[in-house]
Amino acid sequence: MTSIALPHVVAIAMKEQLGDADGLTSFGVCCDREDFTMQKFLVLYRSRMSVGEQMASTTPEERQASMDAWTAWGAAAGDALVDWGVPTQPTTDEDPGPAGWIGGYSILQAADVPAVRAVLSGHPHNQLGSIEILEMLDMPGS
Repeated sequence: MTSIALPHVVAIAMKEQLGDADGLTSFGVCCDREDFTMQKFLVLYRSRMSVGEQMASTTPEERQASMDAWTAWGAAAGDALVDWGVPTQPTTDEDPGPAGWIGGYSILQAADVPAVRAVLSGHPHNQLGSIEILEMLDMPGS
């Protein structure tokens, strides 16, 4: 028997796909599904401005409000948030192209991409840039 507590938004996304009959209770807990596995996803936060530029163009109060929004999102993400990650700064001045700078990353876990999107739907970075989701695969041969 596998019992994994899931954040509410992930549970809702999974409930829509699996329904109660496949082991997802209305309380967002998966049980009695031996084939159930959580996948890990690398989440990249992209923006047209680097983190350094963003920091230089905001006040301490704006930065605190941003941190408060991230903290609230992290609390809502619950167990789906495996690693907060850190901000990143480019090492060159080369144009990052249309996708923008990678300003940071997080690692999430969920049943699938729609569940990750549900967790990210209220993410504060959605107001600043784009969010890229990459599935983390097992190392070949392991």
